[in-house]
Order: sequence, then structure tokens, then C-alpha cells
Amino acid sequence: MTIQRAIAILATLSLFAGCTKELASESDHDIGFADAGFSHLDSGDTNSSDTTSGDTGSADASSADTGSADSGSSDTSLDQQDTDLPDVDGGEMDVEEDEPAPPPPTFEAHFNEPVDGGNDNALEDVIIDLLAKAEPGSLVRGAFYTWSRTRVAHAFVNAYEAGVDVELVVGNTNQSSDGSEYAAIGILRDGLGDRLTICREGESSGGCIGDGIQHNKFALFSALDDGSEDVILQSSANFTNPQRRAFNNTLVIRGDHTLYQAHLDYWHDLRDQQQDLNYYRSTVGDHRTKVYLFPRASGDTIVNVLNNVTCDGDSHIHVGMARFTNPRSAIADALVARLSEGCNVSVLVRESTTSTGIINTLTTGGLDLAIFEAGADHGVHSKYLLIDAPYGSNETRQKLVWTGSHNYTGPALRNHDESLLKIRDDGVYEAFLDNWEMMRGRL
Repeated sequence: MTIQRAIAILATLSLFAGCTKELASESDHDIGFADAGFSHLDSGDTNSSDTTSGDTGSADASSADTGSADSGSSDTSLDQQDTDLPDVDGGEMDVEEDEPAPPPPTFEAHFNEPVDGGNDNALEDVIIDLLAKAEPGSLVRGAFYTWSRTRVAHAFVNAYEAGVDVELVVGNTNQSSDGSEYAAIGILRDGLGDRLTICREGESSGGCIGDGIQHNKFALFSALDDGSEDVILQSSANFTNPQRRAFNNTLVIRGDHTLYQAHLDYWHDLRDQQQDLNYYRSTVGDHRTKVYLFPRASGDTIVNVLNNVTCDGDSHIHVGMARFTNPRSAIADALVARLSEGCNVSVLVRESTTSTGIINTLTTGGLDLAIFEAGADHGVHSKYLLIDAPYGSNETRQKLVWTGSHNYTGPALRNHDESLLKIRDDGVYEAFLDNWEMMRGRL
């Protein structure tokens, strides 16, 4: 039976405007884009389409994905069935007013937990639920990579037909092996028309800003019927069949106007398709958040982050990474260095999508390395970094999460359209740490 874990974390009511600034010094140990010792490419970091069996241009065979609208998004409110009750004894009734619903949490961390041989739609359900809550006249924007799941395509079209202002940007890698377009993209074309932008349509490159691929996985909602505004959904998952069988995460952030606007500006730049391999920028949000937007021409964001850590016996670093390849060997070196300085360092990767050189560095360095073997029923497709340690120039102990679409590969840094979120929140950190331990237990 599929297990869904959706963890809603109440953020503190005190809002902090800034995040700890990264150290200015940078070191770039990128050794090129060819991944030595690595032959099993993940479709999430190449210019080819997702060719995994069962994810074709036709509607998926799953009964939940039949090409029709998801029935869960059109529930009829019970309030519509209420009728006026007559007064008792001709007098006025005492009516007890309902307590107002509590505001939704600032942060929600969601994870799927596919069981052996099965699929988990938990993360698809999160975005479908948000689309059903989008207010008519409100704005929805999204940027996604590979997309074959028709039930999610129908959910976006349904929102548009209900009066929501929907526009999407997707990569040009959505074809089957025979060159035919995935049915989900056809649904979006038919339902959204020119509100759908295909990056570099008809070209071999799939990036909108970079010259690699459009690898983002985020959506923006200006207003929901629960009162939420400026809502950001950031996921590690693509809308494809294989993603339902891999470990992924989705983070929802509400009410962070600055962070929302930074994503919206980035979305417009993606849609405009002005190539810029030195696009990189970062923005500090309103709720101890930060976003980093790629591609980046020089330097390495993750190396900078790791160099901001001060190690002691209680400092912990956890990595859960879908792809970790030789061009980012400086990250592996930084992890080993933090271990030698007294941090506890644990890394979880996939054998088939991690370069031999990276595995050798981490193994000989002596840190805690967990590997999903090639051919395993499930593997990690999340891309996150967890830090519980003194951090930054003032060495304040913090619990931090970095998550998004960004793999530890050369193209993810230099060539692809990618987004990476930083969140400082104890509850979010603990949710991700629980997820890391769960994945470790499934090896």
C-alpha cells in the first residue's frame, strides 16, 4: 500500500528579513563537463528525453491517469446543501459562530515513499490540490522539465478553464523514442494555446536561459481560496511515471512576497528565452529564505555554502543527491574537509548516477556514504543538503535546508536552467532529516 507523508510545519510568527550571507571567497575546482567513470545518464541532466519504459507519449495506463480531469479537484461544498432553519417558538435562534480556520502554515514539506514495485502519487496530489484552490482571476505560473503525466496536465487546464490565469514554460525534451510528443504536452497545447512556452522548440538544446536543458520544477500561485497569497511550490520531481517510483520531495512556501517576486521575475526571463550563461543571481526572502537561480558562469554555490560551516562535535551535514558527478569534485573535497574539521558528514547517492571518482573521494575520505545500487527498485531523486551547525561569519548555530532542481553536476551549475531554495527553519530541517533517515533505511 502506498504511503504518503505530508508534513506541515508551522513557522514562527516572527519574520526575519535576511539569511546569513555567503562568504565572498570562491574556489572553482570544476574539471570539465565530461563525467569520467560515469556511463548511466539520468534524463534529468542530459539533453535527451525521458525514455524510461511506461512513460510514453500516450496517456499513462494508471487508472488515476486516464486523460480525464482528476475527480478530486471538483468537490461540491457541503455548505451549498445548507437550508435556513425556522425560528423556534417564533423567537430568534442563538447561533454559535464557527471559529475562523487557522491560517495555513508558512512552510509545508512533502515527501513520497514508494513501496517496492509500486508508485506513489503523493507529490502530484500536492500540486493538483493547489491548482484546485487557485482563485478565479489569480495567477499561476510554472516551469517544468519532462512531463508525460496527463492527470497533472488536465489539472492545469482545468484551472485555466475555471478562470485562473495559467501560463507554463516547459523543456523541449518531451518526446518518445519514436519522436512523437507526449500526450500530456498535447493536452497543454490544446488547453492553453499560446500560454504554453516550449523552450527552444525545434532545437537540440532545451534551455530557455542556459544552453543545456530547462530543468526547473516550480510553480507559483498568487492567491488560493484558503487565504494564502504568494505561494511557491518547489519540487525535485518531474511529471513522469519513473518519478512516482523514486524518492522525491516538494516544498510549499506561503506569504513570502520577496521570494515569490524573485521566482516570478525568473519565470518571465525563462519565457523570454534570452540566453545568458552568466545569469546567476540570488535573492533573500522574507521568511529566512533564499533562492539561487542558474546557470552560473564561475564559482560554485554549494562549495561556498560548505565553506561557511564551522565544525564541532555536534555539527551535522547530510546530502541526498540524485546525481553527483566529477565536474563537482570540489563539493566532495569540501565534504571530506568538513569531516576532518569535526563535522559529522553523511551522503546518500545513486550508484548509477554518481561518478566513480566522487564515490572514491567520499569513501577514502572516511565519511558516512550510503548508496542505492544500480538496479534497485527505488533510488533517490531528491537533491538536498541539510546543515545543523554554526554557520556564517558570526557562527550562529542554524538548521538549514537547500533543496530544488539542482544536481551536483557540471551542467547543472554552468548550462541548465535551475532553481535552488534555502530555508532556515527547525521544523523543515527535521522533516527533511526524517526523510533522509527513511531513505537510508530503505537501502
